[in-house]
Amino acid sequence: MSRFRLTDAAADDLESVLDYYWQYSPEYSKMLRRELRTRFRLVANYPKLGNPADELAPGIRKISVRDIAVYFRDERGVTVIHHVLHGARDIDASFFE
Repeated sequence: MSRFRLTDAAADDLESVLDYYWQYSPEYSKMLRRELRTRFRLVANYPKLGNPADELAPGIRKISVRDIAVYFRDERGVTVIHHVLHGARDIDASFFE
């Protein structure tokens, strides 16, 4: 089984997203956490899933989980999750510097 890891920024993003939803529905927040973790494992096993987002940084890919965008890249056999953000957020290459 392949591995994944979250950058510090991605861990902070994830916490913020889940905290936001927790305010409105703890059950939804818990379900979303499970779905995201499942998807993290999936992209670890299949790092070519999702859409290329090379305009943000070389090798970055994007998948969506409900209304959340997950940005990741394969780095020497480990899938590194770089950001976990609401899909409506505007982002640019500065997020990946």
